[in-house]
Amino acid sequence: MPIFLQKALAYLFLGLIVSIGLVNAARRAIFLAQAQATTGEVIALRQAPSKSSNRRSYFPIFRFTAPNGETITVTSNIGGKYNSWLGKPVPVLYLPANPQEAHIRSFGQLWESSLVPSIVGGTFSVIPVLIFLRRRNPASLPRS
Repeated sequence: MPIFLQKALAYLFLGLIVSIGLVNAARRAIFLAQAQATTGEVIALRQAPSKSSNRRSYFPIFRFTAPNGETITVTSNIGGKYNSWLGKPVPVLYLPANPQEAHIRSFGQLWESSLVPSIVGGTFSVIPVLIFLRRRNPASLPRS
């Protein structure tokens, strides 16, 4: 496979990772613009083993009461070391039109799915761009 094709595929892959993060961030921003706040309670933790280590992740299962009196139970899609949340009240954001679309109002719960791919993809995208710029015009970049 020609080297330019390998580079093009690598850049496409990195761009895809960054795009996933940006799409997730846009979806989350739309959610935040439409969401209503309430208080819920973490009633259980779904435990999932980590594939890379012995550390386990916990996915909070929380419930809250919608304005119409319906009790909604949701399992978070972001796991971590949330075992200290069990049995405690948590701030919840939900969509009034679809209360099942709810998230615990914490930075990690709201933004982790956007930040991780954006940071990883962005970091690995900047490095090749800097190399390209340095090769193109070596005098324009500071030397280390």
